[in-house]
Amino acid sequence: MHNNSILQTILTANQCNNAAKPNYKRTFNPNLLPAPIDLYARFGFKLKGNGWSMHKCPFHDDKHASLSINATHGGFICHACHSKGNLIGFYMQMTNTNYQTAMIELGAYNEH
Repeated sequence: MHNNSILQTILTANQCNNAAKPNYKRTFNPNLLPAPIDLYARFGFKLKGNGWSMHKCPFHDDKHASLSINATHGGFICHACHSKGNLIGFYMQMTNTNYQTAMIELGAYNEH
């Protein structure tokens, strides 16, 4: 698992409003996110070791490996179509889901 304090700050600020449930609290926990190697494996990417590796980009008709994925923090960038982001952004694009749905499906919330 990995920890990203900047990501945590952004995600905490974007949490849903649970006004209808006054005792309900949902907090982002980056340690609950799947490890980058595990998440990318769900989509057929085999990351090895730490650092960056090159792959064919799923976001355009890629003939050559133009997608860089970081196995340590989960960031990605395509050097051809310029798609880029973090682990959550990759999941959202691959599954065509919004932020809230992605966070729930990835199990990234502590719910109290």
